[in-house]
Amino acid sequence: MNFIKILSNLPGWRTERKIIVIESDDWGSIRMPSLQSFEALKKEGVSVDKGDSKRFNTLDTLASKEDFETLFSTLSSFKDKKNNHPVITAMALSANPDFKKIEEEQFSQYYYQTISETLIEYKQEDAFCFLEERRATKVICT
Repeated sequence: MNFIKILSNLPGWRTERKIIVIESDDWGSIRMPSLQSFEALKKEGVSVDKGDSKRFNTLDTLASKEDFETLFSTLSSFKDKKNNHPVITAMALSANPDFKKIEEEQFSQYYYQTISETLIEYKQEDAFCFLEERRATKVICT
């Protein structure tokens, strides 16, 4: 580990409490839009199922309402010594590539779609509604 990096954290925040932090980022990402895309890339010889990128290419896609229900149900089953449930702050993307538009332009230009447009296209808009409901009631989600 880089010694200078360690030293740079010395003046940082301190606590005696025992805290578990679970990093949660890239919600809403379309890294691999479908199993068909995955198989097509593999067929073309792209190494999508090997090395460090395997876990992203095989597991990283949009979360469904059911995924969120399962996550929140699991989080709700735990409490700390003050009877508080875990809290999650999901870092979400604001946009994804617009694959269709990019292909229509023969891959010469980048286009994006908002996360709302992505959720509608992939028929997962109920996932966003579910999260918004949870956020509005301040239940677990921040």
